[in-house]
Amino acid sequence: MSSSLNRASLARHRSRRRKHRLLATLAVAAGITLAAAALHKQPVALPPWLLLGLFATGALALAILFRRTPSASRDIHNSPAFLQSLIDHLPVLVFVRSLTGKAQGRMCVWNKTAETMTGYTAQNVIGQAAENAFGPATAAALEELGRRMLADPMVIEEHEVPFRRPDGEIRLMHSISVPLFDHARKPRYMLGIAEDITGNRRQERALRAKQAELTAAYDASPLGLFQTDPDGRCTYVNKRYESLSGMCAQQALGNGWIQAIHTQDRIKVFRAWRQSSKPGAEAGPRDNAQMSYRFVHADGRIVWASVKTAAIVVDGRVQGYSGTVDDITARLESEQALADSEQRLRTVADTLPALVAYVDTELRLRFNNIAWEKKYRLERDALRDRRLQDLLDADEYRHILPYVERALAGETVIFEREYGCDDDGDDDGAPAYQCDECTYIPQYAEHSRAVLGFHMMVQDISARKREQFRLQQLASVDSLTGLLNRDGFQKRLSDAVRRSQQEQSLIAVMFLDLDHFKSVNDTYGHHIGDLVLQAFAGRLSQALRATDTISRLGGDEFTVIMENLAREEDAEVIAAKIVQAVQTTFVLEGVNVAVGVSVGLAFCQSGSLDPETLLRQADAMLYGAKHDGRNVYRIAPSGHLVDPTIADRHAASARIKACDAGVNSVESPMPAPAQQHK
Repeated sequence: MSSSLNRASLARHRSRRRKHRLLATLAVAAGITLAAAALHKQPVALPPWLLLGLFATGALALAILFRRTPSASRDIHNSPAFLQSLIDHLPVLVFVRSLTGKAQGRMCVWNKTAETMTGYTAQNVIGQAAENAFGPATAAALEELGRRMLADPMVIEEHEVPFRRPDGEIRLMHSISVPLFDHARKPRYMLGIAEDITGNRRQERALRAKQAELTAAYDASPLGLFQTDPDGRCTYVNKRYESLSGMCAQQALGNGWIQAIHTQDRIKVFRAWRQSSKPGAEAGPRDNAQMSYRFVHADGRIVWASVKTAAIVVDGRVQGYSGTVDDITARLESEQALADSEQRLRTVADTLPALVAYVDTELRLRFNNIAWEKKYRLERDALRDRRLQDLLDADEYRHILPYVERALAGETVIFEREYGCDDDGDDDGAPAYQCDECTYIPQYAEHSRAVLGFHMMVQDISARKREQFRLQQLASVDSLTGLLNRDGFQKRLSDAVRRSQQEQSLIAVMFLDLDHFKSVNDTYGHHIGDLVLQAFAGRLSQALRATDTISRLGGDEFTVIMENLAREEDAEVIAAKIVQAVQTTFVLEGVNVAVGVSVGLAFCQSGSLDPETLLRQADAMLYGAKHDGRNVYRIAPSGHLVDPTIADRHAASARIKACDAGVNSVESPMPAPAQQHK
């Protein structure tokens, strides 16, 4: 029993010695810090938060060690939790890390603030090596700091140290590390005290960003900006002020700004300054002062400026003045000539071939030109203040209302409105309809972005639209024959197939090619060849129905679209009629020209084939006609797709060329495509 008590007593004694040793170390930390700094000739200006951590901890430790107040020291000595509580409640991170011995690299002290700042608890940190307690980056940083401290014991200050918390958040710390020496003056511990500066850095960045934004905004401002001290000496002007006054910033600083003011206005300006400014006097919030005076620009121009100033009041005292300068020269000049200008504008508006008006936010007509009076047969006074809803018909008002709302929201709007009867045509065949181009331009208040209304211009562009339509039609017409060209044919074919599907109707497509047309060009020249193509187009039109669509794809290739057929035999009759019509010799400018025509015919019932397949069917049948001796027509088998292989097509082409040269050929299972048949 006695032995056990002795061992327990010895253990408590050793524990107290360890605590006293640590407290003693902390107690002399402040002195060591300054001494180390002096030793290395590096003066350190300790921040208040570090002094608070060092001296608060040191004072308590000294009180315990030297027992200045025996009763209080005894209480503290008997209550170690008191010291821990004091360290824990310091508003800064405090840690002590062993640098030597068996506990080298392990934490000895880790207060509550350290837990809060880092997210690592004392239970998981004290007694642990850095690699076991923290993440790799933090552990590596602590190890490097320990190596530096052992290699050169001195105070190490790090102004911005990133620290990653367990939840991934990065915190920034300002830390000071102090070596703590043993009796042999060797570094035994490293005392670290740190302050979380994350919020400070964020505020600094936000402040810098705000300052940059303000500087950019000042320089981009359409108003001249300036600042003065309490005595009226200029301290800042922006770019716009320089352009208005005609002097650069260096010239305007101090009292230099006075030189830009017109000599006749200087007394007025001085009097206004004396009245509004009392250097050094107590001041409270004041109303903005406003006045107008003239600048004499460096190039001799007179610039009228509207100047507004306000006192900069800090803690009840005027620290200076801030003001804006607005160029009102144009406004004054326009006010002086307002009557003449308004009359000129009205004259111009009345001569425009458009409806011109100004509409306010209540959608009331505030201005209109004479075109409105003619259209609505109302006098100007009767139109004034009339609401658009009451003036326009219901359909037109519903159509323009979304655009009106956009204009009142500050957007310039341009749109077209088409109306009228499309089935009534003029002499040129273009659809007769009305098309107006409407332009709405928002009107802003003079000194703000508030929309007061919008300017409205309605122009009749029907003639231009008709011309555009005519040009589009011309782009789809073959210039030689007046028939549709390839683009026009493809569109018509797509439309015909779609109608066939919708109406469950029968359509047919003919693919036609003049026989031996190349020899006509070679013998008589291209001029006669063109006449043959034109004459053939005429005979083709006479042989077909008025509702059929004829087109020239190019060269001597033609196509026909026949819609709403009652039966396939009707198209066959027309194909035979075309072949017969071309057999009559063409007499052109005294030249007799004999050509034939080969026709391929394919059908589509209820949209059963797509346009490409239907045309390919007719193309294959054309080659069947060519192969069978030309000047005939061939019909695709009903319900059967003809899709020859590439090899078959080339073979058919070779046989046709051999026939042209007078060489006998064998039967061909299938003809080649139209691109090969010449």
